[in-house]
Amino acid sequence: MHQFPSISIIGTGNVAELLGQRLLNAGCVLSSIIGRNQSRLIQLSSDWKCNIESIDAISGDIVLVAVSDDVTIEIIEQIEPNKIVFYTAGTIEINLIKHPQVGVFYPLQTITKNRIPKIDTFPILIESDQPQVLKKLLFIAQLISNQVSFCNSLERKRVHCIAVFINNFSNHIIHLGQKIAETQQIEFSLFSSLLQETFEKLTEMNAKDAQTGPARRNDLETISNHLNLLTESEKSIYLTITNSILTTYNHDKL
Repeated sequence: MHQFPSISIIGTGNVAELLGQRLLNAGCVLSSIIGRNQSRLIQLSSDWKCNIESIDAISGDIVLVAVSDDVTIEIIEQIEPNKIVFYTAGTIEINLIKHPQVGVFYPLQTITKNRIPKIDTFPILIESDQPQVLKKLLFIAQLISNQVSFCNSLERKRVHCIAVFINNFSNHIIHLGQKIAETQQIEFSLFSSLLQETFEKLTEMNAKDAQTGPARRNDLETISNHLNLLTESEKSIYLTITNSILTTYNHDKL
């Protein structure tokens, strides 16, 4: 039977907060939190009833590093070598990190400030070259997810890139649609059921089969009418995506 290790968390952002709360709810002991944002440190330490510590005096058996990718390696290299370290960055190769007990604990989910994901569980991708670290990773990950996968650094980079297409790019396209609606004084709530059906449909069928619209059916007249409504920057994006759809369905590019 596993004994629950104590966990210290470095980071005060969205990922740190979500994972920390999920781990606490699962019965883990959150020993401390470390970070630079004092107001967030005070808030989270109060919520979790844990200590605020410095990076050179960490009490937890496991240190979860949930910070931006560009400072992850720098922070891990400051952690004592006797600590087991998990990091959440999606694109950092594990062989670039010199810490002797390091593993990847990558949550495949979009996490937004002040919003708790409605989906109760999400995939966690884990990796380590050290058997004792991998065993801990698996145990902790399975406490908060029923979708835990072993994934090497190259595979994880690919997953991260695909996630950017699926989530970040689609979200940005919807943002542009919101801007156009606002400019044209069209209430965006009009599109709520369309958005819901768009994403629900993709849980049931392949996106290529689900595609509809003027580019899918090679309706050049409608495409031309749309282009006349757009600014130059909007036209550029519209044409790039339209041409990608046209060629996907064996039509000629514009």
